[in-house]
Amino acid sequence: MNFTARLDLRVEALDDGFMVLIPEQGKVVHLEGRDAEAFALARGGTDEVPDPLTGPMAGLVELGLVTTNAWDRRRVLQLGGATAAAAIAVIALPSVAAAASQPGTTSVNTTSTTTQPPTKTLDIAYLVVGGGGAGSS
Repeated sequence: MNFTARLDLRVEALDDGFMVLIPEQGKVVHLEGRDAEAFALARGGTDEVPDPLTGPMAGLVELGLVTTNAWDRRRVLQLGGATAAAAIAVIALPSVAAAASQPGTTSVNTTSTTTQPPTKTLDIAYLVVGGGGAGSS
């Protein structure tokens, strides 16, 4: 098969698509709509990608969720892989070490237990990609 979903991913089917854990990156990806259709196609293994799913499939290849021997890196970029990948919702999971050093953790010793209050702020970085436009003559 030319397009296959990686076997080491943890995949949970949802009503509207899939939640996919990428273990080595500590990220969860939410796939819905055409992204979910392309991922389902790759999970079954396929040699052909329908035209409406080429962009979403390129995004999945770019994210490393799908492997292919049919498209090289240049082809993935031509099909909009980077743009499609940026549009997919990715949730970064905190590492165990980072979580242990954050406020809100509990420390235990032989004499007492203390709990720090949870932090009140959340730093989030995101990229919004838009496109389109119109012209007239």
